[in-house]
Amino acid sequence: MKRPLKGKVVTEAVDKGERVTDAGIIILDDDGKDIGVRPRWFKVLQTHPEEEEDISAGDYVLVEHGRWTRKINHDQEDFWIVESKSIMAKSEHLPKSV
Repeated sequence: MKRPLKGKVVTEAVDKGERVTDAGIIILDDDGKDIGVRPRWFKVLQTHPEEEEDISAGDYVLVEHGRWTRKINHDQEDFWIVESKSIMAKSEHLPKSV
């Protein structure tokens, strides 16, 4: 896979399906409308060289709701192109809440 353009990050989804909080509250998955509207965690696969100072391959990033809609398929796997400006947080480890 080639490197993404400046301002873009190639990711894979790690935050799929509904979630249940520690308190037992069920957070529904997204239906494309208004149910389950929430930010999602993704694992960074590739970045543009100018992005690598802040975000690196292997990082986990929290992305604003709906900002991962550009799905690509490569070697029969789905990946999402995310704009780096839509990344709200990053972590070196997958957060427990996922």
